[in-house]
Amino acid sequence: EGITLPTNSKSIDLKKHKELLFDTDLILTLTNKHKQQIFNLNGEISADIFTFREFAGENGDIKDPSMKGTKGFRKARDEIKECIIQGLEKWFHKETINSILKK
Repeated sequence: EGITLPTNSKSIDLKKHKELLFDTDLILTLTNKHKQQIFNLNGEISADIFTFREFAGENGDIKDPSMKGTKGFRKARDEIKECIIQGLEKWFHKETINSILKK
């Protein structure tokens, strides 16, 4: 079934843009498989690499929403948002997080 993406949506094939991996401090992935694929691209990446769930202090993957339609993408979006909030709360005060999210 899939989903029709807007014309301004972005997709990046990291195999063609490995340089993006070297100019970052943190990489978050949906799944452990995605995380392993990044490790396999080049062993010299110095960024911290976590799945979204690991970043939030949890186990497991967020299911890849491709071929799940709009409902699947919304579910993944909500899970990603929650994981990011939980992960940031480990490093910042809640008030700081709330002010960032309101912008």
